[in-house]
Amino acid sequence: MNAPRRKSAYKKQLWLQIIAPMTAAFLLFILAVIAISRGGAAVTSQWADLSLIWLILPFLVFAFIFLLILGALIYALARFLHILPRYTGLAQTYADLVAAKTRLFADKAASPVFFVQKTKAGIRTLFSKSPSKRTSNDGF
Repeated sequence: MNAPRRKSAYKKQLWLQIIAPMTAAFLLFILAVIAISRGGAAVTSQWADLSLIWLILPFLVFAFIFLLILGALIYALARFLHILPRYTGLAQTYADLVAAKTRLFADKAASPVFFVQKTKAGIRTLFSKSPSKRTSNDGF
């Protein structure tokens, strides 16, 4: 009554993605060890060179991709530097305008306080008892 069981997706993936690649790598390793043990120093050197090439190759690919990205960034920056002076001059003009307006606004906001303090200092000087204090700042 029970239908025959099919292989589950998990078991299929386990075989295709884990067991088969590991088995192939192990067999390749065994074949390399056998070839090295039979061949002597010359074959060992060749296998070492081949292994080194395969170890360095991924780094070369990533280095080439990085080199392309770096070249594109250098090209973009060179193009940007031709446009930049015009807009930085314009930005500097607007920054100077904002600074001048801010300074003017701050001076206007602080002027009543300075007026009160100036008047207060003048009255205090006028009514001070020692005449030397009044004339010391006048230069007479």
